[in-house]
Amino acid sequence: VFSTLGQPNWLSAYLCALLPLPIYLGLNTKSLKVAARYYLLALLFLVTILFTKSRSGIGATFIILSLVALHQLLSQRKSPKFPSFIRLALGFFLLIVLAGTPWSPNPAQIVQRLDLGGPLWPEIQPYLTKINLSTQIKPLEVTRLSQIDQQAIAVRSRGERFGGSDSFEIRRFVWEGAVELFHRYPILGTGTETFGYTYYWVKPKGHNLLSEWDFLYNKAHNEYLNFLANTGALGLGTYALLTICILYLFYSRLKTDPKQPLTKALALGFISILITNYFGFSVVPIALFFFLFPALGTTLRSSKSEVGSFFSVGPGWQLTKKEIKRGHSFSLGASEYFFLPLTVLIGGYLALIIFHHWQADVLYTKGKSYSDIGYVGNALPYLQKAVAAYPSEPTVRAELSESYADATLAITQQLDSPEATDSATKQQLQTARDDFEQKALTGIETTLTQNPWHLNFYKSKIKILLSLASYKPQFQQQAIDTILKASQLAPTDAKLLFTLGTVYQRMSDIDRARAAFSAALDLKSDYQEVINALNSLPKK
Repeated sequence: VFSTLGQPNWLSAYLCALLPLPIYLGLNTKSLKVAARYYLLALLFLVTILFTKSRSGIGATFIILSLVALHQLLSQRKSPKFPSFIRLALGFFLLIVLAGTPWSPNPAQIVQRLDLGGPLWPEIQPYLTKINLSTQIKPLEVTRLSQIDQQAIAVRSRGERFGGSDSFEIRRFVWEGAVELFHRYPILGTGTETFGYTYYWVKPKGHNLLSEWDFLYNKAHNEYLNFLANTGALGLGTYALLTICILYLFYSRLKTDPKQPLTKALALGFISILITNYFGFSVVPIALFFFLFPALGTTLRSSKSEVGSFFSVGPGWQLTKKEIKRGHSFSLGASEYFFLPLTVLIGGYLALIIFHHWQADVLYTKGKSYSDIGYVGNALPYLQKAVAAYPSEPTVRAELSESYADATLAITQQLDSPEATDSATKQQLQTARDDFEQKALTGIETTLTQNPWHLNFYKSKIKILLSLASYKPQFQQQAIDTILKASQLAPTDAKLLFTLGTVYQRMSDIDRARAAFSAALDLKSDYQEVINALNSLPKK
């Protein structure tokens, strides 16, 4: 299940943080109708979490539900609301059984496996095999499976990967890289939000054998290791201290006001964030909850308080129920009259900056969409406007530079066509091509000046130089120099070495091409394109 938040892991983390709220609100309301609504909302949250198939989110949900159950058993067993909790817990259990989890089959899967054969519970079969146990009742009838399933069995029986790699296996290599960055920069790290650049300095060689070997990893997929790599021991220590202080605030609040249900729910929601952040990273809603939950939890009033509002923002900003009935209004002091307009002005200015960046992003997206489908003429005006609106963003400038290089190729095709016979027309086309060529080279150099650490910008330069080399071979050597420089940033990037071998092959330098291809194959032994390239070279 995806959502407007993005991928399923983010949705499950979001709902896991919210799940304790309808549970505790339902358990602490006197109205059966209102309680039923809260329980239905909690069940809806749970089924959505289960449908995300996110192991980190579902695992965190089980931990939070276990803590809720433990709290109810220890402190609310004699409460008149305890039977309601038992019914809710049974509903949760039934929902989990019917929907299934990444570690357990649902009834439909069990029925299918009884019919086709094979292990009934393949998720735990590898562990049962170690102690000579099995959940298999009859052999699997392979011929009754779909073509894709039969192909998967055949491929895996040869010890080869079929489909995507396991997400935890991918995380293991990314985490290893994050720890290595910490070893190199232990105090301050590599800099805030630099993991997308620096991971490739230390990317483990084994990562090349996974399905997502050439993806851009801009996060460590572990919030704590991400802090460790980007900000070092100082950053992670500060974050840990903040977390401990927030947990202590929740503990103090629950100790002084143990009957406030929302404080308990917010505390458990905060704990769920700490769990899901271990297997992922905070997106905006989760990061907001990280600060919003403790802010709400420490300002909530007891349910028996006479205060009509849950929150107290300061003197003159809180009314009792009696004052509300009498028509009293909030009063503002001199400081409020000063800071409120100032806040509005600053907020408006920041909103204008965001709107300006949004406009540039819209222009960039339109231009890139045209460029991706080969409509360079349509792409250039949008990308030029995007660069003018946001000149400090190297990603936009790199895309524009690539489009300029694509334009030179388009013009070269026109020059080579039989229709281009008029000398004046050829001169105009050559002038336009030279202009685009210069703009492409100048643009990509400016991009690398703005950000000399991002591997993708070096790859953009390589792409541009190879495009220009199609009609000016002298650019091949510049492409080689750029590839070698990029390889210093990313020493385990097999694709760079494959590109290097391809350039040497174009230059008829067979020995260097073979050496580059062999080095790429050493980094990624299952690189089929490299194997084919090596086989295409003349034998020694």
